[in-house]
Amino acid sequence: MLETSLPETHLEGRADVNCPSCEKTEARVFLELGQVPTNSMVLLDTKEQAVSYPKGTLTLAFCDSCGFIFNPDFDPDLVDYSQSYESSQAFSPRFNEFAARLAKDLADEYNLEGKTCVEIGCGGGDFLQQVELQGIAKGIGVDPAADPDHRVENSTQNLSFIREFFDEKHGELNPDFLCCRHTLEHVPDPANFVRKVRRSLGEDSSIPVFFEVPDTLRVLKEAAFWDVYYEHCAYFTPESMAALFEQEGFTDVRTELDFDDQYLLLHCRPTQGGTVVGGTRAYVRQLAAEVEEFSDKYRKHVAGWSEFLSEAKREGKRVVVWGGGSKGVAFVNSIPGGELVDFIVDINPAKQDKFAAGTGHRIVGPESLRETPPDIVLIMNPIYEEEIGKTLEDMGIHAEIRSV
Repeated sequence: MLETSLPETHLEGRADVNCPSCEKTEARVFLELGQVPTNSMVLLDTKEQAVSYPKGTLTLAFCDSCGFIFNPDFDPDLVDYSQSYESSQAFSPRFNEFAARLAKDLADEYNLEGKTCVEIGCGGGDFLQQVELQGIAKGIGVDPAADPDHRVENSTQNLSFIREFFDEKHGELNPDFLCCRHTLEHVPDPANFVRKVRRSLGEDSSIPVFFEVPDTLRVLKEAAFWDVYYEHCAYFTPESMAALFEQEGFTDVRTELDFDDQYLLLHCRPTQGGTVVGGTRAYVRQLAAEVEEFSDKYRKHVAGWSEFLSEAKREGKRVVVWGGGSKGVAFVNSIPGGELVDFIVDINPAKQDKFAAGTGHRIVGPESLRETPPDIVLIMNPIYEEEIGKTLEDMGIHAEIRSV
């Protein structure tokens, strides 16, 4: 059995921690979660492998200067981004609808037809394929875990992949548009990374740049503990992300929220004259108040779900978690009694018959629910509730559906 306990709060604990975003020594630890699995998306073949999977210390610190939130104890050597790391959401019609609309919006705004698009952290190339449908001349993905043969179908010779971490040398790809989706939150030194991106574009560049990350303000307000896990060592709000890019030589910075306000989108261009001088950071004080409340809300939320699972067990109800990605794995690993969840469901065939790191929960496809119908289905992302509800209805399964 996995030993899980409520998190420790350290509002007056470690202070004067170096911030990897603004690089000032004005951060302080406010939450300590202890040892957690270092990969939530890795594919493991046996329960034994999953239960014994390596763990690392997950701590959250807040910078009183720029508002950046990060894990000061993150060790990148403990995270495996090989091709066993499975992060695709492309099997969901709802997610594909969002990705297709985003690709079209970007292509229209930046006139990408006939242009070259470079994506940092492209994974299996799902989004590049969506951009390709908008008429780009060439799409290049840079990612050490790039595995285009795994999923990309009906693509043309317009797409190519480089299995490397992004560096300044990749500026030689001469992009007309540079994008990076759900990668920056995995980077322990974001200032240095964004600096590399800026340098790769050259001094006189005006190339449009687009980044997308989870929105941390939502995580704080909702105490969404399932969105806090080891691979995410960097947590951004619109203001702290804009401050980072301005600091590192980008201008025309614009942020917006999308995907039910879960995702933070940032548009910008390189400056022609060096660093942009940002405005005052009054928002940091407001964010600090959310941080102060987060620890208690986090503990109460975890305790509430722990009691929910215990009560379901007492009543003889079968509970499954729908979502075998990071949210689902973090959920079962964070809750005392998480082992009371029978198994995890995921529509991605690559995850089925694999096991979740930490708890060792088996991940199954929806069809498996016909054999062992659940009484309660916990949906890890409410944006998929209608889609999942329709799937259950089509299978004749009348379980209670609850979104976290």
